[in-house]
Amino acid sequence: MHASIDKGRDRFLSANPHFALSALSCYTPEMFIAVIRDHGIQFHEKTLGQLFCDGPATQINTMLLGEMRKAGATLVLETVVESVSKDESGFAV
Repeated sequence: MHASIDKGRDRFLSANPHFALSALSCYTPEMFIAVIRDHGIQFHEKTLGQLFCDGPATQINTMLLGEMRKAGATLVLETVVESVSKDESGFAV
């Protein structure tokens, strides 16, 4: 709940903490919570604003896979990424 570009900076554990700040400036916790609610996933807040599913955490995986399909993305596993480039329609991997 409290992970944003304005607060919670001390909670980002990364070799590149600017990545998290950049990502959070485009996709806020409130946006993610709205998607969770749209999917009917019940959750509760614990210490320091951590959110946990009331049911199985696999609900989040199912939600993310559904959102991915809705966006037209393809999940590819166990594959080596040789390059990533930006083109006029997005990114080419």
